[in-house]
Amino acid sequence: MSMKLNLVDTLLNRGRNLKRHGLLHDAAGVLQKLLAFRDLPIETGQEARSLLGEIALERNEYKAARRHLAAALTQAPDDAKLHYFMAIAVDDDPEANAERAGRFYRRALALDPENPTYLCEYGQNLVEWGKVEKGLKLMRRAVDCSPDDLLMVSALAEALRVTGDAEDAERCLRLAMFRNSQDRRFRELWEDHQFQVLHTRQQAALTKMQPTDGPVLLPFAATDEVRSDTSDGKTIRVDGPSTLPGPKRPARRGSSSRRNAK
Repeated sequence: MSMKLNLVDTLLNRGRNLKRHGLLHDAAGVLQKLLAFRDLPIETGQEARSLLGEIALERNEYKAARRHLAAALTQAPDDAKLHYFMAIAVDDDPEANAERAGRFYRRALALDPENPTYLCEYGQNLVEWGKVEKGLKLMRRAVDCSPDDLLMVSALAEALRVTGDAEDAERCLRLAMFRNSQDRRFRELWEDHQFQVLHTRQQAALTKMQPTDGPVLLPFAATDEVRSDTSDGKTIRVDGPSTLPGPKRPARRGSSSRRNAK
């Protein structure tokens, strides 16, 4: 029995370490081998399934993630992190109804009410589903809990801007930049916000300028070909119009940051 327990512990530790170092395929193989043991200790089985759920999330295998996480939740129904990961497995799946993720976010927050990651992610989910006031309230709480987290500040500012409150986004970014004056990333975030606001205003102005009646401007087809015209003895370059790059968007809290939640 002691030999079996030693082997179980060895496999679990190996699975943890492989996952920590990004060797997801190898880690999944070790953990699956571990789950094949009979009479596996409950805590060991729960952790192995939880790790497999996280690995599936990293691979964007959402159905597999939900399967592993659901099994882990039957053994640890009060684990806030498992509920949070289950919310992500629904929220990030383009084939799932992301609105259903709300009940898992709510359960995670009921178990860990001041976790800034849970607050921010659920807030984003609510904003995306049109529940703007409630979503922004949660995101503000997240930033209050973790005011120096660049990704949370960025997520709140973007949510404020896209919901039409650019001034509040500016206040949020000014405060964060003042608090983190030595961190150039907050300065870059502030500059990117200014660019986004300017770009939005320019697009709105162009839309208003489009004629509803009368002459219509035809699009000029872009070309990478460079030609020359020598009809009058001079060589003239006749190039197609160049295209400008689109605006750089600030990083949202993505899956990788989510999955490192405490």
